[in-house]
Amino acid sequence: MRRSIILPENFDELIRESIQLKREVPTRSVAQIILILEMESWVGPGILRRSTLDLDTIHSRSQFNRLLSDYIRGYNTMLHTGINCTPLERYRCQSIRTPKSREWLDECFLNRIYRKVNRDSTVSIDRVYYDVPIQFIASKVEIRFLPDDMSSAFILQKEGGITPSA
Repeated sequence: MRRSIILPENFDELIRESIQLKREVPTRSVAQIILILEMESWVGPGILRRSTLDLDTIHSRSQFNRLLSDYIRGYNTMLHTGINCTPLERYRCQSIRTPKSREWLDECFLNRIYRKVNRDSTVSIDRVYYDVPIQFIASKVEIRFLPDDMSSAFILQKEGGITPSA
């Protein structure tokens, strides 16, 4: 049976500090780095093991995935004082929001640009000119479109109506 590794809450900071210590003196061993971290009160004595900081002991992607999974599980099930619960508990108590409708969701992802309609009843989008109805000449209009499908472009009128423009 595999032993689960529970990493300290400040593990990210410990890794950054360990890397910095190794850069300062490249000949430092993992054991020396752990001793320095303990002496400088980054972590309590005996908490870190050589295998915790020694990435050379990882020999396969599946082994790395197991270690990462253990770390994430430990992180998500550990009490966090900032939120006064575990991240998993907080996630479970939140309600799942759903979009109002499919049309509303589609509209959220449309590009929106404003253009002034030229006297010849055209607007330029990405250096390509498109015809628009003559009623918009000299007006500033809002154009909404999908970037990969200009045939879906339309002008949003102030009254809330739409006018196909492409």
